[in-house]
Amino acid sequence: MSRRAAALVACHLLFLLLVLFTILVPIDLRHNSPGKVAGGSDFQIAAVGTAEEAGAGNMEQLVALRAPAFPPRQSVWRSYEYYILATLALFVAELLLIALLLRQHRQNQRLITELKCSQAVLRESEERFRLVANTAPVMIWMAGPDKQCVYFNQPWLDFTGRTLEQELGSGWAEGVHPDDVAACLRTYGESFDRREVFTMEYRLRRRDGEYCWMMDRGVPRFHPDGSFAGYIGSCADVTHRRQAEEALAGVSRKLIMAHEEERAWIGRELHDDINQRVAFLGFELDSLRRQLPPEDIETRSRLVEARKHVSELGNDIQSLSHRLHSSKLELLGILGAARSFCQEFAEQQSVKIDFFHDPIPDDLPKETSVCVFRVLQEALHNAAKHSGASHFEVELRATDDEIRLTVSDEG
Repeated sequence: MSRRAAALVACHLLFLLLVLFTILVPIDLRHNSPGKVAGGSDFQIAAVGTAEEAGAGNMEQLVALRAPAFPPRQSVWRSYEYYILATLALFVAELLLIALLLRQHRQNQRLITELKCSQAVLRESEERFRLVANTAPVMIWMAGPDKQCVYFNQPWLDFTGRTLEQELGSGWAEGVHPDDVAACLRTYGESFDRREVFTMEYRLRRRDGEYCWMMDRGVPRFHPDGSFAGYIGSCADVTHRRQAEEALAGVSRKLIMAHEEERAWIGRELHDDINQRVAFLGFELDSLRRQLPPEDIETRSRLVEARKHVSELGNDIQSLSHRLHSSKLELLGILGAARSFCQEFAEQQSVKIDFFHDPIPDDLPKETSVCVFRVLQEALHNAAKHSGASHFEVELRATDDEIRLTVSDEG
């Protein structure tokens, strides 16, 4: 029992004894008053004193004075019945109160014990979490429902070279690269508002001042009652992966440009050399046909047919040279080249093509323009060859970080 509870019970017992003393002691004093003698009353004492003064000769008067009968004295219970009952009731109430206090004390002790056990389990769980978080090979952070960060593990602090106090709240954003901080905070805030998982990449300043690419993934946390508790996330250094991707993209760009240069060379050769030879062959056939006598009708018709095939071959070679290398892409850009190609293709294939587009950035990389244009060429040729449709739609859309090309038909 605690000192406070013991003192409270002692106070109640002392109060109970005080009540008993206050009630019972006056009762005892009034019952044994010194003004009374055994077997007589106050009037009888006064009568005796009067008889002695009268002398022995007046015995008759003494007998007469002592003759009146007095009512019997009442018992203590009847005289103090209500006091005793009140005292007993108060005594029982105090006993009940003491019992309730002792019961409440036991319950409080049990609750305190359970609370201490829960706190011990919670401390153990927190210590286990901190041990795992601080030894994990990733950087871990936690934020409350107000978007303010409340925890960073030791690998995060070791990476940034800053203290926990500097990183708490929104202090962590001070280490984000200036070109990435706006997009980073926007993704972070919008995901918090929607309570959804997010993944983002940004550059974070290392303790030596260098910026490293981080892949950050955040997951919302909820209490057992379903209320939102905040976010927990982890970061991994993906600088080497980004460097490998950039190197691979560089190699891809070089391959694309090398392939494009090869196509351009082949296209120029077809257009400037082979197509010219084919055209010269057509002229020779026409010249030969004119030199034949008019009566040689069969030979002349065969030369006309050959001249027709040579002309078709020349057109096909010219079309192939344009497919291999389009000078319009360099002169007009992706938007003008795509529109022009759709018009030419519609005329060649006798189909209808509707072209829709968004404004395309002027600083679009050349290799991206080449890739989009080549995809458009292949998509339209495959659609015209395999779908059998006569109406196509081409959409060229641009967003902040991508170019989207869509080719659809009625088939």
